[in-house]
Amino acid sequence: MTTVQYGGGPTIEQRRAFVNLRPGSHIPGYAGFNPQLKFNSGKTYGEQTAELSKSFPHKRMVDIGAALDARKGGASAACQQAGVAEAQGLRLPKSTGDNKYIDGMLPGYTGYVPTLINRFGGTYRNLCDESVDEFVRNYEHREDKATDLKRASTAFPQLASLRGDPAVRDHLNFWADRKPRADGKRQNLEPPIPGYQGYVPRVYTTQAGLGCRYHEMTRNGLEMFNSETKSGSARVATARPACGREPVALDGNRVYQQEGMKPAYTGYVPRRRFNFGHTYGETTRNLPVCQHSYPTYGNYVRSLTAN
Repeated sequence: MTTVQYGGGPTIEQRRAFVNLRPGSHIPGYAGFNPQLKFNSGKTYGEQTAELSKSFPHKRMVDIGAALDARKGGASAACQQAGVAEAQGLRLPKSTGDNKYIDGMLPGYTGYVPTLINRFGGTYRNLCDESVDEFVRNYEHREDKATDLKRASTAFPQLASLRGDPAVRDHLNFWADRKPRADGKRQNLEPPIPGYQGYVPRVYTTQAGLGCRYHEMTRNGLEMFNSETKSGSARVATARPACGREPVALDGNRVYQQEGMKPAYTGYVPRRRFNFGHTYGETTRNLPVCQHSYPTYGNYVRSLTAN
């Protein structure tokens, strides 16, 4: 351990004098970025960085001695930076403890800075100052526009409500009385407009659409489908079941009907998995859950236990 760790040791001026560094040069061993350093050779690290600091004054290293003299004179680095920002016309808010974008953004901040991603070729401090200035100006511009709009809207007189106006009421009643009303469900015979990409039955599976416009093609397909649906419903209503039973009226309380289940029914049917060799409809008609004539299957089971 050295005396420096206990607060003693040489001062900064003594250390700089011992290393013998020129103003603007970095201490040998500094691993940060130095502009154009990799394109120069033949000189020591301190001499080369001192010459580069003259070529790039906006990237000049901090002179510790000058900073100490300025601090002793009462001028801080923050005040100098604020003076530079005011000279450039930048609007940089002061830090209040709650605001995030302020003047003097420290390098190493990994958060989001507005419009910083679109800026290149400068130091982090300068680019952040320009980004924060643009953000503040845009925010103030939007606030001014919102204030102007609010002021303009309040300047005009408030519109009166027309809800109780007799003329408006009579006009609405006139329109409602003459509006066409559909009696029941409308049949699906109206052809769609050209450009409709949905499904139209009996158009592409038949010859109804050959040599016709889209309007005529869809109208022919819908009329063909409607006639086939009506004829099929009439045949189902007049046909008798193959087993000879009388058709039973549908009961809203029964899930498994006496005439059997439709082949497309994918629900559970008791004891269906133990029957083979018949069609789906014939199998479900022969099952006890469908074969009984009681309103519910529970009533059927209670009648068996009562007997």
